[in-house]
Amino acid sequence: MNYKFSSPLLIALIASACLAACGGGDLPPGSGSPAAIPAPASTVSLTPSPELPPGQTAIDASSCFNPALYVEGASIAITTKATFGATDTVQIKTDTTMGGSVTYLGIQVKQLTEVQTSMPDAPVSASGQITKTTVATRYLTADATAKNTRDYGFSSKSTPLDPSVGATVVDTTYTPFMETRYALQFGRSFQQTFTDDSKITNPDGTKTSSAKSVVKTILYAGIEDVKVAAGTFKACKFQESGTTSDLTTSTQSVIPMKTIWYGVKNGLILKSMMDTPVGKSYRTDTVELQSASINGVVVKP
Repeated sequence: MNYKFSSPLLIALIASACLAACGGGDLPPGSGSPAAIPAPASTVSLTPSPELPPGQTAIDASSCFNPALYVEGASIAITTKATFGATDTVQIKTDTTMGGSVTYLGIQVKQLTEVQTSMPDAPVSASGQITKTTVATRYLTADATAKNTRDYGFSSKSTPLDPSVGATVVDTTYTPFMETRYALQFGRSFQQTFTDDSKITNPDGTKTSSAKSVVKTILYAGIEDVKVAAGTFKACKFQESGTTSDLTTSTQSVIPMKTIWYGVKNGLILKSMMDTPVGKSYRTDTVELQSASINGVVVKP
């Protein structure tokens, strides 16, 4: 096992399991644009799910927007299990608290704080670096009428399992914003374009940066049953695809296919799957909900 989490995503594939507001994550900020390699033979596709409840011809995803998650003082405690490839797994605990309104880059937003702890299920190789603790502050808006969230950026500090390795600090902004829409009808999609600008302080103190233009298409593929350790839930299924273009080198790359299931009514990410580039091939990474509570109340099917 020789994978690294030097950025807070654990906060796109993993930490974004905190709640729907974090659910639009891309590749980990600080990892740069992926190599320009062909799209994978994905384990998922952009074909809408054919199953619809009897008597209904179209269902939107509004039932997977939970306004209670975005109220000041709301607290969400989540445990997830991330599987990288066939066998490598990590247990992640994320505690999220919704703060009040602040001004971020001249915009009135809500401030959300995440504290995430991850521990490997299997031994870590000498060259591997598993993030033990990540503290992140995210800046977002949530519109209960339009049923959407907009993510404007975040700051994070990740401390690795090995105490001799320094922390990684990441500051990322999304311009104008990264959006999740819940009022989509079955089989409909929307496309968004934004700039992902990240500044990274590495464990050795060196500083790097990346800036890329992102074009992302998000398809709502209907409601289906999803079985995870926390139970079997009704869930809204979203599928993401797209491309990035490095603003310095103009290198264009394919965003790995990603599928996300948001719980009906609770609004949490129950499961996500992503095809991650590894050299010239791909592996399937999966994150599943083990347990969760919202404001101290256990989330159940």
